[in-house]
This record gives sequence, C-alpha cells and structure tokens, in this order.
Amino acid sequence: MKNILLKILLLFILSGICVYAIYRMNEINFIQDDAYITLRYVQNFINGNGLVFNLGERVEGYTNFLWVMILSLFGVTAEIFSLQIDLALVSQILSQLSGIALLILSFYFTKKLLITKFLIKNNDDYLITSLLSLIPPLLISFSSSFLYWGVSGMESTLFTFLTLLSIYRYLFRNDDKPDAIFIAASILNSLLRPEGFLIFLLIVIHSKIYSSKFFNAIDKSDKKQISIHTKEIIYYIIPLIAFLLFRFLYYGYLLPNTFYAKTGFNLEHFKRGVDYVLSAISNNFFYGILLNIPLINFRKSVLRSATVFFYFFVLTYLIFIVLIGGDVLPVDRFILPLLPLVLIFSMTIIFHLFDLNVSLSKKLFLFFALAITLSFFVITSFISNYDIMRTKRSYEVGLVEKMKFYAEWVKNKQIENAGDKKITVALSTIGAFSFFSEARVIDLVGLTDEYIAHNPKEVPGIDEELPVLWKERRYNAEYVLKQNPDYLIFPAGAKPTAFAECAIFVQPEFYKNYYVQLIYSEQLKQLLPIFTKRENILHDYTGDCNVRFVKPYIEANNLFIEMNRNKKYELLSTILDKCDDAERLCPSRKSEIDAVRGYSLHHYGDKENAKLFFESSLDADSLNMISRFYLMKIFNEEGDQTNMLHQFKQIKKYSPDAFLNNYITN
Repeated sequence: MKNILLKILLLFILSGICVYAIYRMNEINFIQDDAYITLRYVQNFINGNGLVFNLGERVEGYTNFLWVMILSLFGVTAEIFSLQIDLALVSQILSQLSGIALLILSFYFTKKLLITKFLIKNNDDYLITSLLSLIPPLLISFSSSFLYWGVSGMESTLFTFLTLLSIYRYLFRNDDKPDAIFIAASILNSLLRPEGFLIFLLIVIHSKIYSSKFFNAIDKSDKKQISIHTKEIIYYIIPLIAFLLFRFLYYGYLLPNTFYAKTGFNLEHFKRGVDYVLSAISNNFFYGILLNIPLINFRKSVLRSATVFFYFFVLTYLIFIVLIGGDVLPVDRFILPLLPLVLIFSMTIIFHLFDLNVSLSKKLFLFFALAITLSFFVITSFISNYDIMRTKRSYEVGLVEKMKFYAEWVKNKQIENAGDKKITVALSTIGAFSFFSEARVIDLVGLTDEYIAHNPKEVPGIDEELPVLWKERRYNAEYVLKQNPDYLIFPAGAKPTAFAECAIFVQPEFYKNYYVQLIYSEQLKQLLPIFTKRENILHDYTGDCNVRFVKPYIEANNLFIEMNRNKKYELLSTILDKCDDAERLCPSRKSEIDAVRGYSLHHYGDKENAKLFFESSLDADSLNMISRFYLMKIFNEEGDQTNMLHQFKQIKKYSPDAFLNNYITN
C-alpha cells in the first residue's frame, strides 16, 4: 500500500513539474527564425520539389534530417486526410513534448543512479531517494535554455532527450546482448544532429577503456563484451552509412552545407568558442560550481567509474564546442545536452550523507536542507539569466514578425509580376522570410548557398573591429551581387549588422545599383527599408572610398538609436564626429552619412540644421528616401505644402508603399 501511495505522490509531483514547464514555455511562446529554414525544406519536400531550399538547388542547408522527416510525416499525413495543420505549431508542440520526455527521463535516471550506486534497500531511504530524484527535473524546468529551446520549434530538446537516453542505456546496460534501445537512440540522435555521432563515439571510446559493466561487480569475459560492443557498432554504422551515401549522392558532400559555411579554424574562431563555453558554464552551472561538485564522488570507489565517464563526456563535449567556435544562436543552445547530466551527477553529493551514523530524522533534515540549498543556488542562477532570455525572445519575435511582413510584400510583388521570373532576395536572416515568401533566397552567410559556403571571399577591412552582432565570417559579396538580386534586406534596417552585410554595403556595385525603398507596415506601425534596384538614376562611383568607413557609419547609427531610445542627447556630438570620420574615409557615401546627421539633429530638436543635411543628402543622391521622408515632415510642419507635396510625390514614385492609400487625400 505504501509503495502505491509513494508512486501516486511521485507521479503527482512529476506531473506538476511537467505542467509547470509547459506553462512557462507557453508563456515564452515564440518560434526561432531558424526553425523556418527547416519548415521551408519540409514545405518543398511534401510539395514534391525535393529536399531543397530553393527549387532546383540541391543544398543541405539544415542540420536536422530526422526533424525534417518527422515534420514531413505530419505534413503528408495531413494532406492524405485533407487536414489543415500549422507546421510551425506542430514543430513547437514536438519541441515541448520532447522537453517533457526529457524531464521524465531525468527523474528515472537520477533515481536509478542513486539507488544502484548507493545500494538503497530500506523503505525510508528509498522514500528519500525517490523524492530527491525529482530535483533534477525541477531544476531543468527553471532553466532558461531549456524553456527557450523547448518552445522554439527546433530539435534541441529532442536531441538532449536522445543524448540522455543513450547515456542512460549505456550506464545501466545489460552486457548479455546488444542493447536495442541504446542502438536506436544513437542512430536517431545521429540522424537528428551531426553531434549525435560524437555522442556515440564518446560512449564507444569509453566502453573500450572501461570494458567491464558499470554497475555489475560480476566479472565477465572481455571477449564476450567486445563481441557485443562490436555488434552494436555494426548495427549503428549500417544505417549511418546508408544516410551518408544518400547525402553524398543527393547533395554531393558528406557533411551538411552548414558545416562548410560555419566552420573556420583560426584564432578568432577558437577565441569565440572559448568565450561561448565560459559564458554558458557561468549561466547554466552556477559559475562552474556544479561542474566541480561531482568531484566528491571520487572518494567512493563505487562511484569512480561513473564519475570518470561523466567528466570524460562533459569535458570532451565542451572542447568540441570550443573547436566549432560556439554557436551563433542565443541562450546557450549547445550547452543544453549537458545540462541534465550535470544536474543529475551533482545530486549525488546529497547521498554521501548515507555514510553518517545519525537518526533518520536528522538524516532527513540534512538531506532536504542540502537539497534546498543546492536548488536555491541553481534556480537563482537560472533566474538571473531569465531577463536576458526574455530580451532574446523579444528580439526573435520582432524579427520574425518583420520578416513575415517583408515576405508578404515580396509575395504580392511576385503576384503583380505574374509571368515574370521568380523574385530573388538576398538576406542573412532567411528563415521566416523564405518560408512565407516562397521567393528565391540568397543566403548572405552561405548556410543554404553552396557557392558561398565553399568559395568565401573576405573583403579587406571587414574584420572583427566592426561593431556587428553576427559572427559568421564566410561570405562572398561579389558573387551575391552578380546574382543580380531584386531586393536585399538587412534585419536592422538600412545599416548592416553582419560581416556579410558590411561586405555587401561597401561594394561599388551595391552603391551604384541599389537604393533604400521605404514600406509602411500597418501591423508594426513603422516604415521598413528594403534595398531595391535603381531604375534610371544610377550613381557614378569616384573610387574615393575606404571600406573602413562602415565602422564609424555603424557606430553613428548605433549611437543614434541609443540617443533616441534613452533620450541621451549628449551623444549627438559623438554621432556627428563618427559621421565626419565616415565621410573622411568615403566621400562617395555622403548621401547616407548626411542622412544620419540629419535624422540625429532632427530627433535632437535642431530641425533647421537637420533640413540642411537632408537637402545635402538629396543633392548627392536623389533616391535617398529616408532624407526625403524627413524633409516631407519638416515642410509639412512649416506649412510649406508645395515642397511637402513635391517630396511626397517623389517618395510615392520610388517608394509606392511608404504610405497608406489615404495618407494624403488632396
């Protein structure tokens, strides 16, 4: 009867933790822009166009084959039964369900580890063990990285679950025969993410070093164990070889295109990886303390082999993250697969109290006091990063909404140009835009572009000194412009925020052939810029431009944003100094630089001087729509209807969607 009541209590508490996690995920509720890259592949696949991003271009721009297949299965099933489903919502639900499976597994993993290693048999200690085994899933449910990626629509929580399942089956394996669940989990994990192969490899290496069974004191012949391990490797390798053969025959390479686009073995790449790992350890493992707690396990002989595996696995995986340069996506995505394992092995510190010769009541008090203390510090660490996670989430929501708007606008343009060739758009944040626009997309950072990934071409002067958010350094601006895209989109507006965008921005061909068109979004209540092909009004390039002008140009724009957002008007002089630096390096770009001077002075309140700079900007480039828009506002405030209407007509001509239809009725 007691066992039944205990199981009911554990089920009730564990269910509560899972419900709480779902509630927190739904409170965050967003989809990462990169998730839409996968959905674009799924969309093309179920429509019979193949596993491609752009029609007719076989490029493996995803790193989650199994996730693509799972979502495709839902899409095909929906079509067979004539159901209307939202694939983006399906991806979110699957992410959440994977997260719940992870929480449940972390409970059983902890319980199995503690009961087996500490040889817990009496009912009182079993009760304590069962209750304290709930702490790892509870702590995981507070993790910002778990909550963020658990609702993102990406495969991160499923990968973490399969990783933990593989380790669980390995540590508690039965060496009498190959473990089918371990093999299946390892295969699925390797099909889900390329790192899945590393997980399997680390386990195999460890099994060769420690061929005896982890949790069994009975000696068995090494020959039999080696035979079983060999069979597992063979069973694993066969489907992996088939997959690699498919990848090579279909895409032409043994690794995803993203590998070639992202990797770069240099000092800057290594430094970025180190910074990423140190930051992730601080954010997720309470400044690294949790990584050191399992060291106490070496004092017990029965825990040493398991602890050796723990540190071998965790440290090797961290080195791998360093070597690949960390991750460009936020909220410690790459550290998530280690989180459950670290929390589970940290929990063993509590059970060293079993050695104390004290009464049950004192032992119980010590157990829960230590558990509460550990939980307090971990949860405090998670909460301290919660605001950062919410900020990243808000940015991603805003980005996706903005890209959806651009996509709808481009889609309408494609309809207007019925019969013409497919519109081509170049940008760096390709996810939501590509999925909703269905346009041909050139990925500036090369994730879905084979040529850029394999033939990068850096521009001298576009280096790590630039104040940009993106870290990818593989791009080829000349190639992109030769593709003659109809539009280019920078996610931050008219200023570049990635090395690839900076490389485009400084190209003479870009300056000659594109201008900023303004589009008004009723939903976002703002004007959005999109770089558009010029018609007959081209620039003459004088060659008096040093590409390093882009650094002070970006800095001036960033300072303007800070000044305007936080009312720090004392920044105006610094903004103007940065503009002077930019013009000194590149007089040819006077129009854009004068526009920055103009809108900085305008928001400062000096509209007379702002007006002079806007007029100077238009003298240098009559298609500077930003300067025209501000001039229109100034003339309207001055009551100069003639000049105001002139600016309005020019904007309507070159930015026909800058206003609502009823903006001016006379």
